[in-house]
Amino acid sequence: MTSSDLTFVITYKHTPERLPLLLTCLETVPQDSETVIAEFGPPFVVNELRAYCANNKGLTASPYENLSQNVPPRLFAQLSRNLRIILLRGGFDRLRGLKVGVTLASNPVIVFSDADLIYPPYWASHIASLPTLGWSRMNYLTAAATHAYIERGELIPEVSHPVTPSLLGACGGAIVFPRDLYFEINGFPEGLFVDGYGGPDNCIWGKLTAYGFPFRTLPVTLYHLWHPRTTRSNSNRTLALEMLEWPREKWDSLDKTFKIV
Repeated sequence: MTSSDLTFVITYKHTPERLPLLLTCLETVPQDSETVIAEFGPPFVVNELRAYCANNKGLTASPYENLSQNVPPRLFAQLSRNLRIILLRGGFDRLRGLKVGVTLASNPVIVFSDADLIYPPYWASHIASLPTLGWSRMNYLTAAATHAYIERGELIPEVSHPVTPSLLGACGGAIVFPRDLYFEINGFPEGLFVDGYGGPDNCIWGKLTAYGFPFRTLPVTLYHLWHPRTTRSNSNRTLALEMLEWPREKWDSLDKTFKIV
């Protein structure tokens, strides 16, 4: 398996401070991988990237040409070849974004990714066998380290705190599984974590494990870019932790009461 077998599915809801994080994340995604961005809300990123590609291909001038300065030139070749963007209405729901990404994916392996991660160059080479994989360590960069990487591409060892699966309970933010497996377990229940963060990762981790596909961790470290903490509290935190232990029967009962995505 190579990085050309991967489709990265990234869900995104625009705020000015998050756009540089998304673009930085896209720069570290392997260039021969496919990326699907499910954008919620007004189509800022759709317009941003369309404008950049149009301007750099010499096509009709775009009304968003001033925004296109935000896209680093080294991203152009990758974006024009392997990027798809879909705009979704309604509240931010990462599992609904995952459904769209899986549906549009051309490759056999899904990487369900946050929009604010740095993938080291060697990361994809460790994906040798499936079905389900996670990371072994996530380093949360400080604001200074994040700015250094975005501005100069320099990864300085200034970390606010590290996280491991044993501390977190699951590998949120970057989950790898075969596309076919999504359909084999009948997807995931939609609407449990609308406008929330963190819970959808546990949902994926818990249901796949309950269906007999436990995760193993890759011997790699990923990096999480700093951003201001959201003021929105996740009222479903208890639910997110409990579902890591749910048996298959519990998931089957949810399939009958929630819309499956």
